[in-house]
Amino acid sequence: MPGGVLPILEELSEITPETAEPPLRALVEELGLSAGQVFGLLRVAITGQTVSPPLFESMAIVGKIKVLERVRNAILLLETTA
Repeated sequence: MPGGVLPILEELSEITPETAEPPLRALVEELGLSAGQVFGLLRVAITGQTVSPPLFESMAIVGKIKVLERVRNAILLLETTA
């Protein structure tokens, strides 16, 4: 989906709660979805779990390279199983 999560994360110089949360919340609002819907899927893609420490802090700990890799892998998995 153009304008989705991946392009937002790719454009960030680093992934921290302060840099990632505002644009992702704006995307959620733009799409008319709930934060729980989008962030829940993102949490599973990044941590492999439905429950984890706070999402944006987890993303900072995992680091940008791994976050991008895991989101790309999740997208590929969804595309091949849909």
